[in-house]
Amino acid sequence: MSVFKFKYFDVKQADAPMKVGTDAMVLGASIDVTDKIKGLEVGTGTGVISLMLAQQNKSLTIQTLEIDELASREAAFNFSKSSWSNQLKSECIDFLDFQSDEKYDLIFSNPPYHISAKLNQDQRMANAKHEISLPVKPFFAKVQFLLSPLGNFWLIVPKSDEGKWIGEANAVGLFVNTIKDIAGKPNKIANRVVLSFSKNKVNTIEQSFLTIRNHNGSYSEDYIELTKDFHWTNLS
Repeated sequence: MSVFKFKYFDVKQADAPMKVGTDAMVLGASIDVTDKIKGLEVGTGTGVISLMLAQQNKSLTIQTLEIDELASREAAFNFSKSSWSNQLKSECIDFLDFQSDEKYDLIFSNPPYHISAKLNQDQRMANAKHEISLPVKPFFAKVQFLLSPLGNFWLIVPKSDEGKWIGEANAVGLFVNTIKDIAGKPNKIANRVVLSFSKNKVNTIEQSFLTIRNHNGSYSEDYIELTKDFHWTNLS
């Protein structure tokens, strides 16, 4: 059984097409869950991000959505084995088909963002990685509809596509609040960006830069500090 161990929970990942990775770790550790009550995750995969957020806020309940049946079952298993099983629910459904009268004060996603005419031959992997499985325009429109007036939406995407994602968000009335650029090593350009949006424009956008590793390949002090409450082993 493939299991990724954390300080306070384990993540079984034998069946999910996308395994626990740096994108999920950075997003889960960056999301502000202060005073949040009702969360929604789009494309939960193994459930690792929702588990990270539940660990940080015992008052936060999270509905997770996953189009892949095996991944959804695996997330449900991981939730059931955690200390926060009463906070987490996994449902196998396409986000665009999801119906709810609820409004969520926290929505988050590590979305399928690859744009390519040549899809992965594995259909499950293609759904997990390629934008065609969750087009940006209807994605943002659905998020805007489900987000509460004072809620926040968080995601991680390629830095090269930042302008497109922000533009599509603005088009439906969502405005960027946070921009965190992510680079693999020092002196490298950012290749990922964590963005947060709300329905309210802000005068000052919170901006930061995170480098994952040092020149020698070890984890940077900033990354260790960001993820220190989650990693089972000492990264330093």
